[in-house]
Amino acid sequence: MDALIRIPKEEGWMTLYSGGIAAVLKAAIGNSAQLAVYDQVKSELHHRFMLEDDVHLHFKSSLITSIIESIISQPFDVLKTLMMNAPPTQFPTVFHAIKYMMRFGYLGPYRGLVPTIARKAPATISLFIIYEQLRLNLGYIPLDSK
Repeated sequence: MDALIRIPKEEGWMTLYSGGIAAVLKAAIGNSAQLAVYDQVKSELHHRFMLEDDVHLHFKSSLITSIIESIISQPFDVLKTLMMNAPPTQFPTVFHAIKYMMRFGYLGPYRGLVPTIARKAPATISLFIIYEQLRLNLGYIPLDSK
């Protein structure tokens, strides 16, 4: 509560929203990538490797999905963190923050990728295994119905 009172007084109301655009962008791209990649990976594993529609397929699909989704969304996560931790006037726009982020080279946006995968993989695996078990047990739609 102290921060909600102190920050607007000392730095202005807009400081509470610093990095908000980057956070929304990261969430939108990350969630979209996660859902789209999961369906594609699951379908490809099922058809190319003749895997049954069971927990093993769901585990493998969600593990691969978590890695790909982390690779896609990591630059936006680094950008979000950079903007949220910056002083109020350091980055007037997202493009200034991107330019600053790229000072580390082409791998700059991927700083912290391994810890991100380690953090996201268990959550993604749990999410999709629970989803698939609910789908199979409460409302089955066969994978081969295409």
